[in-house]
Amino acid sequence: MAIREVGAPSEDRLNPGARAPRALGVVLLLILALGGCMIGPNFQPPKVSVATSWQDTADQRVGTGVTTYRDWWKTFGDPALDRLVEHAYRDNLTLRQAGVRVLQARAQLGVA
Repeated sequence: MAIREVGAPSEDRLNPGARAPRALGVVLLLILALGGCMIGPNFQPPKVSVATSWQDTADQRVGTGVTTYRDWWKTFGDPALDRLVEHAYRDNLTLRQAGVRVLQARAQLGVA
């Protein structure tokens, strides 16, 4: 490859046919790479045996009742975490309040 002058057109621009072998190589490489992803036409998914019920359903220690997750963080017994969550509930906006603020900002943009 010869050194060319700054600003001089490259060989690819002078000879558009010079890009053809490179493009062909890229296409062949893609065909080979994507061909490895193909599954044969006679593919059958393997049969998997799955239990009809959970193993420990008869165990009395396993709770099957409805669980509420409203105060999930209290299971950690951490007063600092309790204060953080209470602070977040107290100081964060509701979705409606946040939506109203977005609409107010859009209205102010329209007025300005």
